[in-house]
Formats: sequence, C-alpha cells, structure tokens
Amino acid sequence: MWILRIFRKVFLILLFASFFLLGIVLVGALAAWRLQQQVEVRIPAPGKRVPVGSYRLHLHCVGRGKPTILLESGIGVQGSLVWADVQAELAKSSRVCIYDRAGHNWSDPSPLDRQGRNMVLELQRLLAQSGEVGPYLMVGHGIGATLVRLFYREPPTQVAGLVFLDSTHPQQEDYFGSEVSKEDSMRWLAQSWLLSKSGAERLYQWLFGPEVPDRFPLSALKATQALIPKSLLANTQEWLHVSETLKDEERLNDLTDVPVRVLVAGRYSMTPETEAIWLGLQQEIASAAGLPGYQIVKDSGHYMHLDRPDEVVRSILELIKNYRKKYN
Repeated sequence: MWILRIFRKVFLILLFASFFLLGIVLVGALAAWRLQQQVEVRIPAPGKRVPVGSYRLHLHCVGRGKPTILLESGIGVQGSLVWADVQAELAKSSRVCIYDRAGHNWSDPSPLDRQGRNMVLELQRLLAQSGEVGPYLMVGHGIGATLVRLFYREPPTQVAGLVFLDSTHPQQEDYFGSEVSKEDSMRWLAQSWLLSKSGAERLYQWLFGPEVPDRFPLSALKATQALIPKSLLANTQEWLHVSETLKDEERLNDLTDVPVRVLVAGRYSMTPETEAIWLGLQQEIASAAGLPGYQIVKDSGHYMHLDRPDEVVRSILELIKNYRKKYN
C-alpha cells in the first residue's frame, strides 16, 4: 500500500506541475498575442501589404528610375529590414524594392510550404498585383540568390540583371550535406513555435536586444526587435526546406542572357578545404553567367551588404549604368 501512496503523490505532483506549466504557456501566449497587436499599431508597415490570394505580403518600394532593383533576403529572422541602408542609398539612383516573404515582419503567413518554387510563385503574384513595372535588376543574398535564379527562369524577360551575394549552389549539399536531418525537423519546428507563441522569444529580445548581424542598420533595430518573434517560425520553416529549395533549382542554367555579378565574401570561418570547395561552387556560378570569375569583397563576411554596403551598391549601380546606356 505504501508504494501505491507514493505513486499517487508523485502522480499528483506531476499533474499539478503539468497544469502549472500549461497555465504559464497559455498566459504567455495570450500576452504575446496582445503585444503583437500593439506592435502592428505602434510600428506600421513602411510599404504596402498586397493581396496574393487569401493573404498579404509586404512590399516597400522607393525612388525613381529604371530598371527597378529588387533585393531578395537570405535566411534570417530580420527579413527585408536587413536591406534598410542599402535601399536608402540605391533609391538615390533608381527605383528599389524590398519585400517580406510570407510570415516575416509585416507579411501574413502562407498556406504553402516554405520551399523555393512556392516563394517565387508568391513573389511573382506580389509584383503582378502591386502595380510595379519591370524589368527588375534582381539582387539575391544566400538562398535568396537561388530564389532570384528561379524567378529568372519564369520568364527571363522580366529580369534586367542579376547580382549574387555569397550565393547558394544547387549542388552544395553533395559536398556539405544537409544542415538539418529530417528526424530533427519536428523538434526545430516545435521549439520555434513555442518560442514564438509563448512570448519567450519576445521576453528574450526585450532583455538582451535583437539577435542581428554586425553592422545591422540602426534605423531598423527597433522594428526588428519588435518583429523577430513573429518572423521566427517562418524563418525556421524556410531553413528546414533549404534542401527542397535547392532541388527546385536542380542545376545551374545558362545565365548569359543578362549581365551578372557574383560577389563573394572576403573572409570565412571555414577550414581551407571547405573554403576551397565553396569558392569552386562560386566559380561555377560565375562560369554559368559567362564570367571569368567571381569578385571578392574585401573585409566582408557572409553579410557583405552590411560589412561592405559600398561595394555591393557599386556593383549594382554599375549594372544600372550599363542598362541605361543600352536602352536610353
């Protein structure tokens, strides 16, 4: 009998603890939801939210002049805000657009899986519904470069030029493997959902500030801190679908029909062997564009548009200048 009494006590303690923890999560979720409503009022979208079906994506375009520059982000919870300073500088010379993929910042979540072909479909719908007019000079960072190349395929006439910043390569997992196993996917999704919905991520941001790359635009820090908790789940879903996104591209197509620039970081935290493979993949991208090689951006890491925005802007404006010489 004493064993049964001990079992009952342990069971009641565990039951009480479970209800207590569930109550904390529910209270945190309600608080996080309420705070998100306040954030959307206090920090309104700088651009417009365009319907692409039953949901809306945020698009922010400024400046005048053709071609229109479109900046495509890589994986990261900051979304379009990472481009704030670069957009402001480019807007002095041309029309330039940034946007938030579904679930990031001011964009609604999407019912579609977060793999490349779906995100490109949403971008096509966004531009078609927005009233913006191409052709577009597409700039892609990281996995954003793969999205840009997928966009270029359908149809290429929309694109006036391509700039790749530390681009992903469709065969890179043959060398480096997948970043996350399928067995770990549910754990990562559950963890990001809990952090986002329970208010834990928002509490962390308020206590320690936003987790952003070095030299992140100061003008975007406040909005980033407020919006990262909302963007966290969408960012995790994109990261978990990187393998599918690379398979959507499948191979490097010929890119010689438009002017291209391939920019590569000047410093990496890789082993010499890994760096040699990575640079070899960048050379393949340059060769697909008919270029003799890639351009190394000195004193920059992976976020070269933050470390050396001057070099990134210079490369983009060089293509703009050549375009206007040809068509004006």
